[in-house]
Amino acid sequence: DQGQPRIGVPVFFSSTGGFITPTVFTENDGKAEAILRSIASRTDVEALVTATTPSAVNPSDMTVLGDAIVSVRGISISSTVERTTLVADGVDSTFVHAFVKETTSQVTVPEVFVSYGTTLGTISSSDSTDPTGQSDATLFAGTGAGTAVVSATIFGALSDTVVVEFTALTLRIVSANPPNLPADGASVSEVTALLLNASNNPI
Repeated sequence: DQGQPRIGVPVFFSSTGGFITPTVFTENDGKAEAILRSIASRTDVEALVTATTPSAVNPSDMTVLGDAIVSVRGISISSTVERTTLVADGVDSTFVHAFVKETTSQVTVPEVFVSYGTTLGTISSSDSTDPTGQSDATLFAGTGAGTAVVSATIFGALSDTVVVEFTALTLRIVSANPPNLPADGASVSEVTALLLNASNNPI
């Protein structure tokens, strides 16, 4: 009837950005509601959402019910470390900080899950951003020298990396007092050693 809601009519949705429920049937009030899920993007995206339905006169023809533009704000992540060089002793550590913001406005984004990873050493695996858009993790050096590439990832798709060097240790004996001992099984000598990093600086 003219002016009456049409119930159970299929409505097909499409979007040029993100993911949308493709088919929804009208309910008792004649409405069909779909869910648009945004994509992970560093840049702003303009998504054109279109709704169509089969023509009441000829179902093989599609009638455009309407369209709308949905603005999706891009999100960026950046990361830093407090120390770029660690001693490869399995204990030395540094804080890793990740910052999540809207790309264009630079407004901080809280409560975003950040996943951390590293190619060397170990790192706390995840944390969520606080009200300032910051998330923190701790990187521990391994026991071998090398370059650790530390990553911070959001939404499983957007990430940033930072590099930390793990430097090897060298043990150098610098003195023995006295330098010579009789082989009597009882005499002792006081030996002094220095633990040096890759730059030959004492630890």
